[in-house]
Amino acid sequence: MSKFEQKIIDILIANRILFFLCMVTILSLFIRFCYRDFISIDAEGFLLPWYDEIKEKGINSLASQVGDYNILYQFIIYVFTLLPIKSLYAYKLLSVIFDYALAIIVSFLMVDDKKGQKLDLLKSYKFAEVYCVVLFSPIVFLNSSCWAQCDSIYTFFVFAALYSYNKEKYGMMFMLLGMAFSFKFQTIFILPFLLILYVMQKRFSLAYFFIIPLTLVVSALPGIIMGRSIMDPFSIYMNQTGTYNTISLNYNSFWNIIGGWSGGESDFAEFKIMAVVFTTTILGGILMKVISSNYSLDLYGLILLLHITTYTCVLFLPTMHERYGFIYEITAILLVFFDKRFFFYGVGVILLSCMTYGYFLFGVEYPSLIMSIFNVALYCGYVYRFSNSCKPTNIAFE
Repeated sequence: MSKFEQKIIDILIANRILFFLCMVTILSLFIRFCYRDFISIDAEGFLLPWYDEIKEKGINSLASQVGDYNILYQFIIYVFTLLPIKSLYAYKLLSVIFDYALAIIVSFLMVDDKKGQKLDLLKSYKFAEVYCVVLFSPIVFLNSSCWAQCDSIYTFFVFAALYSYNKEKYGMMFMLLGMAFSFKFQTIFILPFLLILYVMQKRFSLAYFFIIPLTLVVSALPGIIMGRSIMDPFSIYMNQTGTYNTISLNYNSFWNIIGGWSGGESDFAEFKIMAVVFTTTILGGILMKVISSNYSLDLYGLILLLHITTYTCVLFLPTMHERYGFIYEITAILLVFFDKRFFFYGVGVILLSCMTYGYFLFGVEYPSLIMSIFNVALYCGYVYRFSNSCKPTNIAFE
C-alpha cells in the first residue's frame, strides 16, 4: 500500500461517522429521487387539482379554502406555484425536506438526553444509526417521495416538541405542537400523552395549552390577512371529522376483527361515540397505571408512553387512515435502540404499515382480517412491556 493510499484510508477511518452520514444522505436521496414521477391516487385526485386551483387564483386563493389542508400548508403551496417547479415535485420536495429534519431531530433526541451535555455528532454512533434507520424506513420514504403526503412534517414538530420538553423549554414545546397542528389534525393523538405528563410531572400549567391554538391562528395569518375568519383554522379540522362514515380507511383497526360497522349513517354516529368512549377508557386505564406506579419518565419512559398512547388512539378510534400511525411507527423504531427485545415488535409494526401502503399505492392485496389480528397482537405485546415498566408503589396519593 502506498503512503497516499494509507493516508486516504486513515482519513476515512478517522472520519468514518461523517462519511457514513454523507453516504446515508446520498443513498436515501437517490431512493426518493427514483419515486419522483410516481403519481398516487391522492396526488391525482386531490393534491394536483388543488395545486392547479391555487396557481390559477394566485394570492387570492388564500382568501378561501382549497382542499382540506390547513391555511399554512395552503400558503406554502401557493409559494411553490411562484417557482419554476412541477406541482408533483413541489409536494414531494417539501415532504422530503422534512424527512431529513425528522431524522435529525429524533437522532438528537436519542443522543442528547442530558441537559447541558456537549454533543459531538461526529463521534456518536447512535446518532448515525438512528438517522440511517429513520431515513431508510419504508414508511418514511414511501410516504413522502411516493405518496406525496406530509406526515413527516407534523411528526417532525411533534418530536421537536418532545426534544424541547426534555430540555424543559415548555413554551417552545407547545409552540412546536401548535405548528404540528397547523399541518395535520392527527397531532391530536398526542393529547393523552400531554395530559399524562401534566398530571405526573406538574412541570407546566394548563395555561400552556392555549399556546397551541394561538400558534395555529398565527400560522394562518396569510389567509386571515386575505379576509378569512380567525376561526377558519379550527373549522377546517372540524369539517374533516365528519368526512367519512366508515369504520376504517385501509387501517388494520381493532374493529375490523369484530365485523366493524355495516349500518346506516345514524347507526355509525352511535358506533362512533361508542368507539371514542372505549378508547378513552383504555387511555384512562393507562393514566391510572402510570400514576399508581413508579413509572420512570426518563427518555425511554417518555417514548414508550408516547408510543402506547398514540397506538391506542389509532388502533381503537374509528375512521383511521393507514397513515395515521406515523408517530407510533417512528417511536417503534426508537424503542429498538433502547431494548433489543422490541426488535420483532418494531419490525412487525413497520411490515404491517408497508402492507397497507402497498395496497393503496400499488394495489397489492393482503388479508385485512389477519393483519388486524396481528396488529392487535403487536399492541398487546407493547402493553405487556409497558406494564412491566410500571413497577408497583406504596406511595399514597392524596
